[in-house]
Amino acid sequence: MSPTPLPDEYTLRAARRGSRPAREAVLAGYLPLIYNLVARALPDPAWVDDAVVEVLGALVTDLDEPRDAAARQSW
Repeated sequence: MSPTPLPDEYTLRAARRGSRPAREAVLAGYLPLIYNLVARALPDPAWVDDAVVEVLGALVTDLDEPRDAAARQSW
């Protein structure tokens, strides 16, 4: 299975404008990256899902802030 590509600037702009499909694409694009990072950072696997939900919530909230798409990769 090939990894989901990170969203491009067009998709991020559409998500910022409120497009539900674009927001879903952004979340789907970042989910594997976020999940892997969180799973490596937390000592208890039981905490991972809750932490990922928190991070995704912050990502959705952060979509309203203009930012270069490449800057998000640093997460």
